[in-house]
Amino acid sequence: MSRDQTTLKEQINYYVDNQVVRRPLVKLLLLFAISMVLMVVGGLAYWGLVSSHGNNLLSAMWSSWTFLADPGTHVMETDPMGRTVAVAVTIAGMLFFALLVALVTDSIRSRVEELRRGRSRVLESGHSLILGWSDRVVPLIQQLALANESQGGGVVVVLAERDKVEMDEEIMEVAGELRGTQVVCRSGSPALVPDLEKVSASQARSVIVLAESSDADVSDAQAIRTVLALRRGLAEMRGHVVVEVSDIDNRAVIQLIGREAVEVIVGHDLTGRLMVQCARQPGLAQVYHTLLDFAGEEFYLAAWPQLMGKTFAEVCRSFPAAVVCGIKPQGEKVVVNPSSDHVIEEGDMILVVAEDDDTYRPAASAPLPPSQAQREWSPPVSKPERLLFCGWRRDILDMIGQLDEYVAPGSELTVLASLSVPERLDALRESELASHANLKIKHQVGNPESRRDLEAAGVGEFGSILVLADETWSGPANQADSRALVSLLLIRDIESRVGNGRATLISEICDPRTKRLVTIADVSDYVVSNEIISMSLAQVSEHQDIADVWEELFDPNGNEVYLKDHRRYCDEGETLSFWDLSARGRQRGEVVLGFKRADKLQPVINPANKSKPITMGAGDQVVVIALEQA
Repeated sequence: MSRDQTTLKEQINYYVDNQVVRRPLVKLLLLFAISMVLMVVGGLAYWGLVSSHGNNLLSAMWSSWTFLADPGTHVMETDPMGRTVAVAVTIAGMLFFALLVALVTDSIRSRVEELRRGRSRVLESGHSLILGWSDRVVPLIQQLALANESQGGGVVVVLAERDKVEMDEEIMEVAGELRGTQVVCRSGSPALVPDLEKVSASQARSVIVLAESSDADVSDAQAIRTVLALRRGLAEMRGHVVVEVSDIDNRAVIQLIGREAVEVIVGHDLTGRLMVQCARQPGLAQVYHTLLDFAGEEFYLAAWPQLMGKTFAEVCRSFPAAVVCGIKPQGEKVVVNPSSDHVIEEGDMILVVAEDDDTYRPAASAPLPPSQAQREWSPPVSKPERLLFCGWRRDILDMIGQLDEYVAPGSELTVLASLSVPERLDALRESELASHANLKIKHQVGNPESRRDLEAAGVGEFGSILVLADETWSGPANQADSRALVSLLLIRDIESRVGNGRATLISEICDPRTKRLVTIADVSDYVVSNEIISMSLAQVSEHQDIADVWEELFDPNGNEVYLKDHRRYCDEGETLSFWDLSARGRQRGEVVLGFKRADKLQPVINPANKSKPITMGAGDQVVVIALEQA
């Protein structure tokens, strides 16, 4: 017989193997068939060989079944031929039940393995769905847990191409108390429709797509595939989608695919802009942290029909437990810091900063303070500055462009990084940022963790120094932070030896757990990039319209958050209430959010008692939303 020919036995075995693997029900049918065959064969043999049954076939079948089901039954048999049949059927029954136990065990093991690998379907509705895995997963889950705390908790589902057990262990190890929120992890590809259906993506209240790869092009390409799968592969989406993009150039593509149902957060751009703003205004990062963190004061939108017909200035004094920041006209985008005489119309929503969505309500308007002329204030004249960037980021060119808009003409920026000068110049030319109106760029090749290279760059002569998470070096977040700490400590030590003063020192850190160590280096401010991005994603996932607010606040041409000298609003040592401070801010077309004491790291946003007297002292600042810094 040729090797290409198959026997009937091989064909039967092949067919049975395929049926058993593909159809679990076949196993049960096979077991049932085997038990019936054993019972019938044993019953016929018992009926024919044991005379005590006579012609009663049914009685013989029953005896055969008892031998098959209970191994101890055959000991009661006294007839020699009956004992032979009973022993044979009993042995066959033992083998049958061994097979049954094996199949049941295998089924249970398969089910447990399926659960362990995260392959079972998630039967949830109204949950928050995270697609992908990165260093931002844990802080993102923590923020969502804080957001859900007032509702007694919620459900967060994570779908990523990782082992479920590893995801569970990492989340439980780092996340800590989740305040009643349940976290469910599943293994699978966020770009495959069957895996999205497995986690009930169409029923999620919001979907967050994380940037997973350090390569911007690879990460954004995966994000585009995921958005396509969500928008085209699923029949109907209940919630909106928030996508983290690595390259700002890819933002338009995702918005084109998702349209109004998709909000895009450019994580690196957000962090870079905040770093530059912090270099100009130390302490600003803590203000943004307070506004983004669900454990502090955050933005909320709600409609209050009883305020219809009032002006924005009147509405600003109608919330004792919140600070009014803007409005959202019906069917339009959020308008941050509108004019004071803007009238609230039907369907308008009020944008506020409050502790939680259930902690504020409108009340009778606080009385206006006595009218007074707008204070005369001349800010210090801007002078050329010297700044230092330690490290190289993918979006450093955008940071340089933004910095050029802030500094005075004749300012100088030195970039200390391991990247060669020709590579930097090529990048500058490609981005059309080779020339700047106000900023002259100097390049220094070296290691920001080397004392010799820092001294060669001129540390001790700069007014502002930014220590970046250098992307030319790849490694875990905690190791990147360790490198930043070395740079910070060396910079402060060199400054103390040179004796030319202390620069405004801003550091980017990746791991939130490093915050306590950074304060040892006596930094002016720090930006926790992973935490800031996670907070932004969480806020937009909870309230889609808040994306308009952050887009406005991080737009150099829009309203921004500023820390301004208190003398712009009141005299040093003058005592006034927050309502008074807010009214003086409105005279200048600004929204006063709070204030920051000179000797405190954390600002006071949305004071609880707005009528309580406040005395402003030397170095104190007022936190405002305004169009201009002056």
